[in-house]
Amino acid sequence: MAVPRKFKKQLKKVVKHTRDSEGRKIQSSKRTWTFVAGDLVKCTSSGFWGVVIDTPTSEGYVQVLMPGGNDFIHASKLERVQKTD
Repeated sequence: MAVPRKFKKQLKKVVKHTRDSEGRKIQSSKRTWTFVAGDLVKCTSSGFWGVVIDTPTSEGYVQVLMPGGNDFIHASKLERVQKTD
């Protein structure tokens, strides 16, 4: 049984403007990336390996030294293989 469009719109409005008991908007959580210079990482989208050159930017991009040169890759597409000691 399908949910009518009218109810879907009402639900979206409620979810968008969710407030706590004191009437303040509830903040969405922000992600923090823990990559540091020297970490060995693997790019999940392309399969390349590389070394992190710089800490992540505020937008979540990390500068990685790869076989083809330096590249900025979003941290969500990276997987840490080995931490820097």
